[in-house]
Amino acid sequence: MRCVYKTPDRTVAHLLRGVLEAEDIPAVVEGEHLSALHGAVPAGSSAEIRVSILNEHQLDSAEQVIAAWRAQREAQLESGPWRCEQCGEEHEPQFSACWKCGLERGAA
Repeated sequence: MRCVYKTPDRTVAHLLRGVLEAEDIPAVVEGEHLSALHGAVPAGSSAEIRVSILNEHQLDSAEQVIAAWRAQREAQLESGPWRCEQCGEEHEPQFSACWKCGLERGAA
C-alpha cells in the first residue's frame, strides 16, 4: 500500500478514492476515524486522513489521475455558482451534478 493523498476532510478522501477506483486503481481511505481528534488533542499530521493505493505499480497512473482531479476541482471552485440547464436550480461550484434532477453540470 502507498499513500497518495492526505487531507483533513473525510468527504474529499472518499471522493478521491471513488475517482481512483473508477480508473481501476484500487484504493482505501485510512485514518478517517482519527478526524474526531481534531481540536480535542494535539494530534498533528498523524490525524490526517490518507488515501492509499493498494498496488504500488499503479503509482504513476494514480498521480496522473489525482493531478487531473485536483485541476478539475480547482477550476470548478473558481467558476462560481452554476445553474442547472434542465431545471434551473442554482448550485455551489463544488457540485458536479444537480441535486434536484440529477443532470450533470454542462451535460445539456
